Amino acid sequence: MATIPLGGFGQTVARPTALSNVTMGNPIGETAGRIGAQAAGQLAQMQATQQAEMQAEQQRMQAEQRRLQLEQEREAKQAAAEALRAKSMVVQQTGEDALIDLRDEVSNGVIEGRYKPEEAEKVYNERATKVLGDVGSDLPDERRTLIQGQLTRVAGRGGNDVRKAVTQRNRQEVTASIKTTLEGLQRRYEKDPAGATANAMALLDELGPSSTLNPEQVSTLRQRWKEETQYTAGYSLVSRTKDDRKGLAQAEKAIQDGLPDLDPQRKASLLDRIEANRMRLDQKAELAAQRAQREAERRMNNAKAEFDTFQAMADKGTQLAPEYIDRVMNATAGTPYQGGIKQLAQMARDTGGLAAQPVLAQQQALDQVNAVIAKQGRSPELDKRKAQIEGVLRGSQQDLERDGLRAGLERGVIEELRPLDMTGGIPGLMQQLQQRAPMAQRVSMWAGRSVSPMTEDEAGMLKQQLDSLPAKERSGMVAALAAAVGQQGAQGLAAQIDKKDKALSLAFALSGSSTTNGRFTSELVLKGAQAKADGTSTKGEKQPDVKAAAWRSHAATELDGVFGNQQTTTQIRDAAEFIMHGIAAEQGGRLTKDDMTRAVNLAIGGELIEHNGRKIPLPAGVDESALQKRLSSVSPEEVTKQASSGTVRAGGALVPVAEFVKTLPGQPLMPVSKGRFAVLVNGRPVTNEAGDPIVIGVR
Repeated sequence: MATIPLGGFGQTVARPTALSNVTMGNPIGETAGRIGAQAAGQLAQMQATQQAEMQAEQQRMQAEQRRLQLEQEREAKQAAAEALRAKSMVVQQTGEDALIDLRDEVSNGVIEGRYKPEEAEKVYNERATKVLGDVGSDLPDERRTLIQGQLTRVAGRGGNDVRKAVTQRNRQEVTASIKTTLEGLQRRYEKDPAGATANAMALLDELGPSSTLNPEQVSTLRQRWKEETQYTAGYSLVSRTKDDRKGLAQAEKAIQDGLPDLDPQRKASLLDRIEANRMRLDQKAELAAQRAQREAERRMNNAKAEFDTFQAMADKGTQLAPEYIDRVMNATAGTPYQGGIKQLAQMARDTGGLAAQPVLAQQQALDQVNAVIAKQGRSPELDKRKAQIEGVLRGSQQDLERDGLRAGLERGVIEELRPLDMTGGIPGLMQQLQQRAPMAQRVSMWAGRSVSPMTEDEAGMLKQQLDSLPAKERSGMVAALAAAVGQQGAQGLAAQIDKKDKALSLAFALSGSSTTNGRFTSELVLKGAQAKADGTSTKGEKQPDVKAAAWRSHAATELDGVFGNQQTTTQIRDAAEFIMHGIAAEQGGRLTKDDMTRAVNLAIGGELIEHNGRKIPLPAGVDESALQKRLSSVSPEEVTKQASSGTVRAGGALVPVAEFVKTLPGQPLMPVSKGRFAVLVNGRPVTNEAGDPIVIGVR
């Protein structure tokens, strides 16, 4: 039953009142009636409001329930989609792993010989097809098709790898075939050296590109086959002739001349075996000589003469002929000189061998003895050895200074030296000098410096013939002679003639250089030397600021600090001065500052420029722009060839090659030869770990 609010006093139940029976005429009754009616209206209104609120609440709860239901359905669909996606990823990854494992299994099987190369691709394709067919059978078609498409590409890449493995296996078989065939040819070498070598080289040329060997490895295998084959042949030859002195001599000649690709260390080992066999034979000869009948007076006198001669030759330090050693030892056997001859013979063997070695090796041998003395202290044996080596080295240096070719002949560096026929004049010398050039090159390698292809006497006669020619014709002949003997021979001639004629020496040194007008720079040198001597270059001087007295100092100033070698600086300064005199003679005694600069540039064969605070000589045809372009284009790979460790030492610190290359354009340079420069950092050359300068060529 509805209640009526009663303010702060609670509520009461609305009940029918007796006032409804009051007559209208009663004011109190009328009032009570009105109050009752109002209360009933209010009650109805409140009931309607409450019912509306209840309906609204019920609708709100229904809407919330519907929203929650939709949210749950959406989450369920999303979870199902994520589960399908995860399952698809697992299926795809499993398929990829299976294909990768299959690729590895078949590829390795081909390499290891479990699969035949011609069947490998078929096996892989069949098994890969099965893997693709089994993938995602419980997935929706759309998902399965997508995954199979991805896996098909993986299978294709795997097929490519299998084909690469097949190619690798085929190359391995070619490599094995090459090595087997080379072994057979090595056994055939002793009977047919030329044929076996030709077949081996042809085999490598034909099959090398199809093997697993890269070009460098093929080249190494080629050289190793030659060296090992020739060593085996040489070893067999020495073993067969070990009891025959003549055979040993033939074996020595064959090893020296007939096995050109034999490794130097192995060649030395074989020659040591020959020498040991000779010593053994010498000892046998000594024993036989001791048992021979002695003829006291005659043998004593003969022994003394032989001893004196032998000692003089042994002190020289050159190689003594084995036959001569044998003869002297036989002649002195059983006499008081026998012991001395033995010692001298041993000394001759030791110092003779050393004398035939390069001069640098002689110096190194002396340095080694000095190092032992410094470490262990002196002893009679070490002092004696040091004196022997010093005598050999001093003799080599003195003989080289006197006559390089003859010094080489005396030490067996060259085997013969036929005199040049000078009767045909300079043109007749060309062909003869071309034949001499290889001999001079061999002696140069022994000497460690350029050696002239002419003896001192021949060089003197050549100078006389050249002196009779005008400067232009003489420079042409110098150029022709230099071309005949090569650059090294020309430098040797220049050094040889320098003692006799400075200008002619410089002409040979500059024989390959020309002016912009196409004439030889040497012509200006020769003309300038003559003009300086007779004064024609200074008779018409009209510019006091460039008088002849300043020419040499100008060249010295221009070249100051350019070259690290004082000898090179002096040579170019002298050439520049002669060229200035030559230019002045042609200009009536006039010489400008530009002429002096041109003379210096002609002497260096290029142009002096200022580069990063240091003057450097650029070769002809290269200007400052070309230099900068070249330095900017140097690649890390180019430098790495000189610094295999990947770092260089610059300014005392190890720097990665790539970082060093970036700084090249901004670093000073120092010339090491024409067109080639060392890089300076903090005034010191940049080197590799071995201490060798990093050299950049600019032409």
